[in-house]
Amino acid sequence: VGFVKIDGARVSEAGARNHVEILVKDLTPEDVFRGDVFYDSAVQKRHVPAEAISFTATIAVKKAPELLSKGSTVTVECHSSSSPCIVDSIAWNLQQDTKARELEKYPDLVKSGSGAIIKFKPQAPFVVEKAREFPALGRIIVREGNRILAVGVITAVEKGK
Repeated sequence: VGFVKIDGARVSEAGARNHVEILVKDLTPEDVFRGDVFYDSAVQKRHVPAEAISFTATIAVKKAPELLSKGSTVTVECHSSSSPCIVDSIAWNLQQDTKARELEKYPDLVKSGSGAIIKFKPQAPFVVEKAREFPALGRIIVREGNRILAVGVITAVEKGK
Protein backbone atom coordinates (compact mmCIF):
# COMPACT_ATOMS: atom_id res chain seq x y z
CA VAL A 1 0.00 0.00 0.00
CA GLY A 2 1.44 3.33 -1.06
CA PHE A 3 -0.74 5.49 1.21
CA VAL A 4 -4.08 5.71 3.02
CA LYS A 5 -6.27 8.82 2.99
CA ILE A 6 -9.35 9.80 4.96
CA ASP A 7 -11.21 12.85 3.60
CA GLY A 8 -8.18 13.74 1.44
CA ALA A 9 -5.67 13.74 4.31
CA ARG A 10 -2.96 11.09 4.54
CA VAL A 11 -3.10 9.00 7.71
CA SER A 12 -0.95 6.19 9.08
CA GLU A 13 -3.93 3.96 9.88
CA ALA A 14 -7.71 3.83 9.59
CA GLY A 15 -10.26 2.34 11.93
CA ALA A 16 -13.59 0.61 11.64
CA ARG A 17 -16.28 2.56 9.76
CA ASN A 18 -13.71 4.91 8.16
CA HIS A 19 -14.19 5.43 4.43
CA VAL A 20 -10.70 5.41 3.01
CA GLU A 21 -8.87 6.00 -0.23
CA ILE A 22 -5.84 3.79 -0.78
CA LEU A 23 -3.10 3.57 -3.37
CA VAL A 24 -1.98 0.01 -4.04
CA LYS A 25 1.04 -0.46 -6.28
CA ASP A 26 0.38 -2.26 -9.58
CA LEU A 27 -3.40 -2.06 -9.09
CA THR A 28 -5.65 0.16 -11.22
CA PRO A 29 -9.23 1.30 -10.46
CA GLU A 30 -10.43 -1.08 -13.22
CA ASP A 31 -9.06 -4.02 -11.17
CA VAL A 32 -11.22 -3.21 -8.13
CA PHE A 33 -14.93 -3.97 -7.89
CA ARG A 34 -17.63 -3.19 -5.35
CA GLY A 35 -17.49 -5.73 -2.53
CA ASP A 36 -13.82 -6.65 -3.00
CA VAL A 37 -12.10 -7.46 0.28
CA PHE A 38 -8.53 -6.32 0.94
CA TYR A 39 -6.45 -7.78 3.73
CA ASP A 40 -2.87 -7.63 4.94
CA SER A 41 -1.30 -11.02 4.18
CA ALA A 42 1.57 -10.26 6.57
CA VAL A 43 -0.90 -9.86 9.45
CA GLN A 44 -3.61 -12.36 8.48
CA LYS A 45 -1.58 -15.46 7.65
CA ARG A 46 -3.92 -17.76 9.59
CA HIS A 47 -7.23 -16.27 8.51
CA VAL A 48 -7.52 -15.41 4.82
CA PRO A 49 -10.84 -14.07 3.48
CA ALA A 50 -12.31 -16.40 0.85
CA GLU A 51 -15.47 -16.75 -1.19
CA ALA A 52 -18.32 -18.41 0.72
CA ILE A 53 -19.98 -21.54 -0.66
CA SER A 54 -22.66 -21.27 2.02
CA PHE A 55 -23.18 -19.56 5.37
CA THR A 56 -25.49 -19.87 8.35
CA ALA A 57 -27.01 -16.84 10.02
CA THR A 58 -29.27 -16.13 12.97
CA ILE A 59 -31.79 -13.60 11.71
CA ALA A 60 -34.66 -11.51 13.01
CA VAL A 61 -37.49 -11.20 10.50
CA LYS A 62 -39.00 -7.71 10.38
CA LYS A 63 -42.63 -6.84 9.81
CA ALA A 64 -42.95 -7.71 6.14
CA PRO A 65 -45.74 -9.28 4.08
CA GLU A 66 -43.34 -11.75 2.42
CA LEU A 67 -42.37 -14.99 4.11
CA LEU A 68 -38.94 -16.55 3.98
CA SER A 69 -39.27 -20.12 2.79
CA LYS A 70 -36.88 -22.90 1.86
CA GLY A 71 -35.81 -22.56 -1.78
CA SER A 72 -36.68 -18.88 -2.10
CA THR A 73 -34.10 -16.45 -3.51
CA VAL A 74 -33.41 -13.22 -1.65
CA THR A 75 -30.73 -10.54 -1.85
CA VAL A 76 -28.29 -10.63 1.04
CA GLU A 77 -26.17 -7.55 1.73
CA CYS A 78 -23.00 -7.60 3.78
CA HIS A 79 -20.81 -4.54 4.24
CA SER A 80 -20.65 -2.99 0.74
CA SER A 81 -21.48 -6.07 -1.31
CA SER A 82 -24.64 -7.99 -2.11
CA SER A 83 -25.49 -11.32 -3.68
CA PRO A 84 -28.63 -13.23 -4.57
CA CYS A 85 -28.80 -16.14 -2.15
CA ILE A 86 -31.00 -19.22 -2.01
CA VAL A 87 -32.50 -20.16 1.36
CA ASP A 88 -30.99 -23.64 1.49
CA SER A 89 -32.43 -24.74 4.81
CA ILE A 90 -34.14 -23.37 7.90
CA ALA A 91 -32.75 -25.10 10.99
CA TRP A 92 -34.87 -23.44 13.68
CA ASN A 93 -37.73 -21.02 14.09
CA LEU A 94 -36.87 -18.84 17.10
CA GLN A 95 -39.01 -16.81 19.44
CA GLN A 96 -37.85 -13.23 19.23
CA ASP A 97 -37.15 -12.31 22.83
CA THR A 98 -34.07 -12.00 24.96
CA LYS A 99 -33.71 -15.77 25.35
CA ALA A 100 -34.33 -16.60 21.64
CA ARG A 101 -36.02 -19.89 22.50
CA GLU A 102 -36.13 -22.54 19.80
CA LEU A 103 -39.76 -23.07 18.80
CA GLU A 104 -39.74 -25.34 15.77
CA LYS A 105 -37.01 -27.46 14.18
CA TYR A 106 -36.74 -27.52 10.34
CA PRO A 107 -39.82 -25.42 9.54
CA ASP A 108 -40.83 -24.82 5.92
CA LEU A 109 -41.04 -21.04 6.34
CA VAL A 110 -40.30 -18.18 8.69
CA LYS A 111 -43.09 -15.75 9.50
CA SER A 112 -42.91 -12.03 10.02
CA GLY A 113 -41.89 -10.98 13.53
CA SER A 114 -40.00 -14.18 14.40
CA GLY A 115 -36.38 -15.26 14.30
CA ALA A 116 -34.63 -18.14 12.59
CA ILE A 117 -31.37 -19.92 11.95
CA ILE A 118 -31.02 -20.15 8.17
CA LYS A 119 -28.41 -21.56 5.80
CA PHE A 120 -27.90 -19.44 2.65
CA LYS A 121 -26.15 -20.38 -0.61
CA PRO A 122 -24.79 -17.37 -2.55
CA GLN A 123 -25.40 -17.40 -6.30
CA ALA A 124 -22.55 -14.96 -7.03
CA PRO A 125 -19.08 -14.50 -5.51
CA PHE A 126 -19.62 -13.34 -1.92
CA VAL A 127 -17.10 -12.91 0.92
CA VAL A 128 -18.54 -13.11 4.42
CA GLU A 129 -17.12 -14.05 7.83
CA LYS A 130 -18.40 -15.14 11.22
CA ALA A 131 -19.57 -12.10 13.17
CA ARG A 132 -17.42 -13.06 16.18
CA GLU A 133 -14.25 -13.23 14.08
CA PHE A 134 -14.82 -10.23 11.79
CA PRO A 135 -17.87 -8.14 12.79
CA ALA A 136 -17.89 -5.91 9.68
CA LEU A 137 -18.23 -8.95 7.38
CA GLY A 138 -20.51 -10.85 9.76
CA ARG A 139 -23.65 -8.68 9.75
CA ILE A 140 -26.25 -9.07 7.02
CA ILE A 141 -29.44 -7.53 5.68
CA VAL A 142 -31.89 -9.77 3.82
CA ARG A 143 -33.93 -7.97 1.14
CA GLU A 144 -36.70 -8.75 -1.31
CA GLY A 145 -36.67 -5.95 -3.86
CA ASN A 146 -36.37 -2.69 -1.91
CA ARG A 147 -37.96 -4.10 1.23
CA ILE A 148 -35.88 -5.25 4.20
CA LEU A 149 -37.10 -8.69 5.28
CA ALA A 150 -34.57 -9.46 8.01
CA VAL A 151 -31.31 -8.52 9.67
CA GLY A 152 -28.87 -10.91 11.28
CA VAL A 153 -25.42 -12.14 12.16
CA ILE A 154 -23.42 -14.89 10.53
CA THR A 155 -22.57 -17.79 12.81
CA ALA A 156 -20.87 -20.24 10.41
CA VAL A 157 -19.24 -20.04 6.95
CA GLU A 158 -18.30 -22.79 4.50
CA LYS A 159 -15.54 -21.37 2.29
CA GLY A 160 -14.37 -22.27 -1.17
CA LYS A 161 -10.75 -22.67 -2.13
